[in-house]
Order: sequence, then C-alpha cells, then structure tokens
Amino acid sequence: MQSEAAKTFLKTQSVAIQNTDSIMLVTDLAIYSKSTAVLKIATQVKGFWFLMAAFYIIPTSFRDTLYSIIAKRRYIWFGKLDSCRIPTNVEKNRFLV
Repeated sequence: MQSEAAKTFLKTQSVAIQNTDSIMLVTDLAIYSKSTAVLKIATQVKGFWFLMAAFYIIPTSFRDTLYSIIAKRRYIWFGKLDSCRIPTNVEKNRFLV
C-alpha cells in the first residue's frame, strides 16, 4: 500500500479503502479487506489452507473483530523480524510495484 502504484490506485477508491491499515486483496471483481481478504487468499494457496473457507459461515463483523485482535497481538505472539524476507522472482510477479 506504500508503493506509487498502490497510492495511485487507492486515490481512485472510496475514503474507507483509502484510510485502511489492514490487509487488502484487489481482484478483477472486488476489493476485500481484513478477514475476508485472508480467507480469499487462503483458498487460493496450496496445501490445507483451503479448509479456512469454512470460516465464511461466521458473520463478517465477528471475523473482522477476531482479525483485529490477532493483528494487534501478532508481534507479541509470533515475534517480529528486523527485516523482511526478499521475495523470489516468481513471488515478485504477484505484487504491485
């Protein structure tokens, strides 16, 4: 969300999207945030993550509240790295630049 491409894109979106501090997933059909973005991403990656689709039955407001609680405490629970991992060339193609 800090890249020039993302900033340009966000200027064309609603104020609610411009002022978010959460994960965002942009597809051809819609823009997803918070728990819905996580679930959409999880259903697309390899492995057992597709099972997370079961959480769609939980109301969005409850999922987003749980997402916010986890997001606020993630560094306490999982630690924080001094630097980010550099993505591979294959991974780089998945990001806006």
